[in-house]
Amino acid sequence: MTSPTITIPAASLFSSTTAIDSLCIGSGRFLRSVLVPALVAANYRPAIIQTRGRTFLDYCCGKDTPTQIEGEGENEFRSWTYEVDTVHFDGRIESINVAFWGAGTLGSPEGKNDILELCSKLGSSNNGDKPLIIGVGVTEAGLSSSSTKAMKDLYDIFVALSKREHQQKICVINTDNVSKNGNVIQTFMMELAESDEAMQTFLTESVVFHNTMVDRITSQRPGSDGFVPRAEPTPLKALVIEDLRKALPSCFAGDTLRKEHGVVIRTVAGKLDADIALKLRIANGIHTAAAHAMALSGLVTTDVLSPKTDTIDSHFGEARLLMNYLDSFFEHQILNGVEATTEFEASRSDAQAVYEDWRRRLCHAHFGLSTFFITQNGAAKGGIRIGPTIKDLILSSQPIQCSTVFALAAILIFLSPASVLKRKTAGNVWVGTLDSKRNTEQSEDIKLTESGTATYADGLTYNLIEGRYDFRCDCDVNETPLPKVLCSIDSGSQPIEYEDVVRSYLCKPNGGNLSSVADTPAFEILVKAVAALYARIRGGDAILDILRDLDLEASCECLVDGE
Repeated sequence: MTSPTITIPAASLFSSTTAIDSLCIGSGRFLRSVLVPALVAANYRPAIIQTRGRTFLDYCCGKDTPTQIEGEGENEFRSWTYEVDTVHFDGRIESINVAFWGAGTLGSPEGKNDILELCSKLGSSNNGDKPLIIGVGVTEAGLSSSSTKAMKDLYDIFVALSKREHQQKICVINTDNVSKNGNVIQTFMMELAESDEAMQTFLTESVVFHNTMVDRITSQRPGSDGFVPRAEPTPLKALVIEDLRKALPSCFAGDTLRKEHGVVIRTVAGKLDADIALKLRIANGIHTAAAHAMALSGLVTTDVLSPKTDTIDSHFGEARLLMNYLDSFFEHQILNGVEATTEFEASRSDAQAVYEDWRRRLCHAHFGLSTFFITQNGAAKGGIRIGPTIKDLILSSQPIQCSTVFALAAILIFLSPASVLKRKTAGNVWVGTLDSKRNTEQSEDIKLTESGTATYADGLTYNLIEGRYDFRCDCDVNETPLPKVLCSIDSGSQPIEYEDVVRSYLCKPNGGNLSSVADTPAFEILVKAVAALYARIRGGDAILDILRDLDLEASCECLVDGE
């Protein structure tokens, strides 16, 4: 069929309203590599809406013709495609074309008007009981309150949808890992509808706000200016959706979406909570336990954990050393904590399946994350990701082992600046010193500025050759920044001189978050053990040398003098 000439509108590019049956609010790489492909596999035809700007829209408008045209006249469906790269475990890169049926932007008055007009017509054909799906991927900042532009725009979209002649159930699926994200969005929408009783009824009766968990590591294709997603292979749980009201089509729970797109549907209350808790304790906890020691040692990407790196002289043994540490931390600490917890229900086999999937992803030889990037907000992550395991071990009278102590000591060492004088006042940035035995070979493999400095986050850099790095820390101890307190104690001090700051950090809500067990003897032993290991590293011992010397499965009492 010869493609007809298309007039490209300035603010939007949509197929027929009888074709579009789902909207994705947000055009980020993660949403385009996880949610959109799953919707297409479920026989949906999504349109992608930018929350601000028009880069994706301009990409679409730059295509002279649609990728595909189906039907004729009023039943004509036009679709376009964008690329997603998957880096497989053998290094092969697979590029697929993902279909979509329109693009728009909420970043201009004209664009928003086009979207609201589209919404007023969606579902005008007889779609039976097939629900309309609204995907939301607006970042955590967009979900911070009902007053954000993203939430106000979403509410306006619901107002337009409420005025349609033909109504069907609407399912909202979020792709940001905000706790209880569906409930959060629902609360914000009800706040915005406070003075409109009809909208309150519509939101309550016609819209299902699903809580979700999402997980797929995604970066960008080099040289694509950030446009083309570059992702790891789809994990077992790329998108977990709580569907207690069974509002989603049955195909969402089918084998195709589960095996090919990692979509898991939870219809029993509490199951999603367990998924999130396991991800937090296992995947995220392991990430945090590894990142600080690796970054300090100049191992700047997680792909060095692959067994293949042990064939390289400079990395010989480092991958095995770190993975033995992480395996021990999971098997003897995290797993025991999961079995002991009363906060959620998960079996030993559930936890082991999560770790097996995560371990394979962590050891991907061709797709690594920046370890420095993972260290961001490390003080709080120690409490959020590792704290729950420690708490459950203490409450169940199980020993805290040296692997856990090493993880906490590494966080505190990373947050120890070279001196207060090197603090950068802008953005509360401090300057730390890398390990004296750091690896510098990766400095040739990473993107460097002319000065040899690599950027790993907004306003944060590191330099392997010079042995320095920037970090932020928002945790205060006795109304003094934690880094300032740490560096105020001489590096040659005895462990007892660090115990007060370690104890304070471990009790802070945005630190170790262990105040609920701070009155136990086990907690006091933990404080002394962390202080002892921290003192050794501050005294000049290389952090990986200390890891080699540790009996990882020994009780942390062995680190404490006189215990």
